[in-house]
Amino acid sequence: MESSTLPRTSRKLTFNQNLISGCVLFFTVGVYLAVLGLGAGGGKPSSQRVSDISNSSLYGIYAVFGFFTGAIMNKIGPRITMTIGVAGYPIYVAGLFYYDRTGNEWFPILGGILLGLSAPMLWSASGFIQWAYATEVEKGKYISIQYFINQVGSVIGSLVAFIIIYKGATSAEGSPTSVYIVFIILQCVAFFFTIFGLVNPKDVRRSDGTAIAVFHTLSMKEELLGIKRVLRDYRVLAMLPVIFSCELALGILPSVNGRYFNLRTRAMNNVCFYLVQLPASVGCAYLTDRLPYGRRVRGYIALAVLGVVVWAGWIALLVWVLVSPSWATPPVGGVDWTSSDFGGPFVLYLVFGVLYGSHQLIGMWVMGTFTNEPTTLAIYGGLWKGVAASGVAVQFGMAAAEVTYHSQIAVALSTQLISIPIMVWLVSRAEETNYLKEVDVIAPSYLEGKALGVEARNDLGEQEIPEGPVGGTKN
Repeated sequence: MESSTLPRTSRKLTFNQNLISGCVLFFTVGVYLAVLGLGAGGGKPSSQRVSDISNSSLYGIYAVFGFFTGAIMNKIGPRITMTIGVAGYPIYVAGLFYYDRTGNEWFPILGGILLGLSAPMLWSASGFIQWAYATEVEKGKYISIQYFINQVGSVIGSLVAFIIIYKGATSAEGSPTSVYIVFIILQCVAFFFTIFGLVNPKDVRRSDGTAIAVFHTLSMKEELLGIKRVLRDYRVLAMLPVIFSCELALGILPSVNGRYFNLRTRAMNNVCFYLVQLPASVGCAYLTDRLPYGRRVRGYIALAVLGVVVWAGWIALLVWVLVSPSWATPPVGGVDWTSSDFGGPFVLYLVFGVLYGSHQLIGMWVMGTFTNEPTTLAIYGGLWKGVAASGVAVQFGMAAAEVTYHSQIAVALSTQLISIPIMVWLVSRAEETNYLKEVDVIAPSYLEGKALGVEARNDLGEQEIPEGPVGGTKN
């Protein structure tokens, strides 16, 4: 199929659209995670219960609504979808600030509900961009770029909070007003990127000038039937426990951080937790895209590394919670980084930074091997975050119900361990390329006239392509 002659402005390139999507995550999700990682919503330790209630409401609504956001995004496009998605984040932070200062619970709970409705819109659009705009040999890179930028936002947000808290707050206080104000302003900056940066997918071009697909206008009924078809795919059904478990650390670690450490140490832990994810995301992209093997072998190696990290992290946390006297009775105000009880738990916190990011990145890459079809991938984006949100909602719900920590950890450990063999099985069934059989997907130019051997290179001339037949599309 011939490429469109639309001018390839830099903003319309797939790579740059992915960068813009990452910047939106930087200012929204990155800052949100910085607040969440402080424990107790950034407030006093006594705020932890209301923070857990707000978050369980957020993720519970998110889990249900996320299933439908892919169909909505296919109708209104990524620009409007992401703009709506941004709106809930500053409201959520404002609700936490209001509660910390007044003690009234209605605003943070309302903020959690509104974010539960808006966040899946944001993630559906970002998932669509990272999966649909990348060629098959770049999927790990595009996923990791978005994640990397997102985590840089978390690092900077956490660093801002740490500096302000270190200079002005005692361990028994919540975060200063300036922390909340800076976070709200940063999250509002994301509107600039969604409104002025994102373009219609029909106008997006790869660096070789090819479009990504032929797009059809479908009714909402047809979009909803698309969701039904996705949910009947055995590969998607197999991925559900993987997705459910991928963010469970997000429901446990803030609670651990808030219970065990004092405020300034919580803030520092937060910075380091997100900082360690930056090299981890680069490492994941190398394993999934850059190793000189076929797609399946790269997947096996990535999953072997992930399995070791998952096993080591959760077992170590479970043992610490069960046997540590300092965990059983932490000092009033929490453990400080000057304490002898700080070192081991801090290292464990860093391990979980690697685990938290790697499980998501490798899982998304596995799901990205299923198809290149954009409308299906938009549904994947909403589905991924909806199911992941249900897992976090369960975790926050257990915390709010005061379920013991070792029980929470045991649930997370078992579900994440189960996810590894599931992904190994799915990778064993992955095809080296899907371009040959996808009617509306436009194959990139690096496939033209080439056998997909290890010698062939992508359109950037730098990445090896796994062995397989030449792909193509029909008009």
